[in-house]
Amino acid sequence: MTRITNYAQNQQTLFYLQNLQQQMANTQNQITTGLVSQNYAGLGTNTSQLVSLQSVESQVNQFASNAQSVNQQLTSMESATTQLFNIATNAQTLLQSALNAQTASDVNLSQQATNMLDQVQAILNTQLGGQYLFAGTATNTAPVDVNAPGFATPPSVYPTSADTGYYQGNDTKLSAPVDSNYDLTYGVTADAPGFEELIRSLRLAATTNVGPPSDSNRLNEALRVAQQAIQDIPNITGQIGSSQAAIQTVQAQQTDFTQFANKTIGDISNVDVTQAVSQLSQQQTTLEASYQVIARLSQMNLAQFLPVA
Repeated sequence: MTRITNYAQNQQTLFYLQNLQQQMANTQNQITTGLVSQNYAGLGTNTSQLVSLQSVESQVNQFASNAQSVNQQLTSMESATTQLFNIATNAQTLLQSALNAQTASDVNLSQQATNMLDQVQAILNTQLGGQYLFAGTATNTAPVDVNAPGFATPPSVYPTSADTGYYQGNDTKLSAPVDSNYDLTYGVTADAPGFEELIRSLRLAATTNVGPPSDSNRLNEALRVAQQAIQDIPNITGQIGSSQAAIQTVQAQQTDFTQFANKTIGDISNVDVTQAVSQLSQQQTTLEASYQVIARLSQMNLAQFLPVA
């Protein structure tokens, strides 16, 4: 006898069954991976938004890495200027003692000034990640050499003039792309006025006779220049602080965007596992029911519905 269902109906039923099986497989993958889909095609209309966000997030991450590197350099520079300021105030105290007739004989001025000068050179030759911080863009060159050819001892002509013959770097400040369309120019070079004044003061002190007789003119000049350095070094620290403030503003914006992007990407890409488990249970129930219907239909034929003669 002919079955009630024909070939076309059987094919349609099998198609729906296979589609349901595929849906179950996808749901199981979602539960296992926690992702809506293993590829962009499975995201439907959200694909373009996801791709765009991921692209922008990648760019922002690179900018954030640059900003972090710049911030580390600025922090090291700020620490260096603090140390140099302390040396300048110590030099002032040392020179005041040398000018005091009662304490001058107790001050080993030349040796102490030389020691301080060595410290200044070491600080201004600070490196971070193998690059010199105070050499401008000549980051592979130690910026300070107090024994450089042509860097002469300050003459006995007062007031003295600035002399940056010790400086081995260049005049181009550091720059880095820290955000879209924003390259931050930052940092200071070792020939900045406050640094030069400190070096000049210490060189004057190191080449001064404290007596008897005392070279009071040279001592007073060394003191004057040291006091000028004490005024100017905080200005350098202020410049570094301004760059740090700019970087922190950029980093805050980058953090806000990254949090937004991560949440949005998560909303698109990640599946609600609890909901997916519930959905899988429903799909399993539907599949079992479908199997039962197919089994029942396969056993039915017209003879079961025709009246008995």
